[in-house]
Amino acid sequence: MLSNKWQVTDARGGQLGVLKSRLTLFSKKYTYDTDGRGSYEIVSPAFSREYDISDGSGAVARFEQVNGWFSSGAFLLNNRCEDLDSYELVAVILGMHAIQKRQRSAANHAIT
Repeated sequence: MLSNKWQVTDARGGQLGVLKSRLTLFSKKYTYDTDGRGSYEIVSPAFSREYDISDGSGAVARFEQVNGWFSSGAFLLNNRCEDLDSYELVAVILGMHAIQKRQRSAANHAIT
């Protein structure tokens, strides 16, 4: 339940890839490993709400969180990737948001 991983599946339940959170001090980093289509890195500077998704050749997509701090997650996606469709990237973004919520919840429980 408190895992730093998120599995992305297709409509039939087949796995498309796995999103993993990476521990960093001054940025937010995630890796999305697809099954047979490559690996992507998702990076955002600390305290930023903008994220870049890149493969080995450079940035392929960008998204930003556009909601307020105390409202539910809303994101704006700009997808220029030929290998990942927007529906798959939406699932990746939802996974990243869920991992962040889990980490914040765990940190809040550790403090109290």
